[in-house]
Amino acid sequence: MTHKIIASAIIFNENNQVLLGKRSPDEEVFPGLWGIPGGRVEFSDTEPHVIEKNIAREVSEEFGIVIKPTRYLTSNFSKDGGKLYLIFVGEYVSGIPKPLEDTDEVRWFGVEECNSLEMTPHTLDNIHEAIRLSSKK
Repeated sequence: MTHKIIASAIIFNENNQVLLGKRSPDEEVFPGLWGIPGGRVEFSDTEPHVIEKNIAREVSEEFGIVIKPTRYLTSNFSKDGGKLYLIFVGEYVSGIPKPLEDTDEVRWFGVEECNSLEMTPHTLDNIHEAIRLSSKK
């Protein structure tokens, strides 16, 4: 079986809001659900920090902003075992978020608002884990 690595970022702003994108209804995977930006890791880059560079590229392509991945958060496998998901926390650097590739809407949400959204699997748990870990600093 061929495996794919999917790297994503949970991004908070200075108001402790999280940036989410609503996936296009035409998407093959999780259409119309809210989620964090990310995508398949491209292994053409042989320099160090390939995962972090891929996350920054995906966020730029999907949401039009610059981030700096700052901390590894968690990982999980898809139910079919074909995809490994790596989740990082990213620091917002610059840009105005807007829906670009595969995304119909982009918004900053307060954490409580996230509880009522239809989200991609594990997203809400990962957001809460990122908040829990940041409060331990």
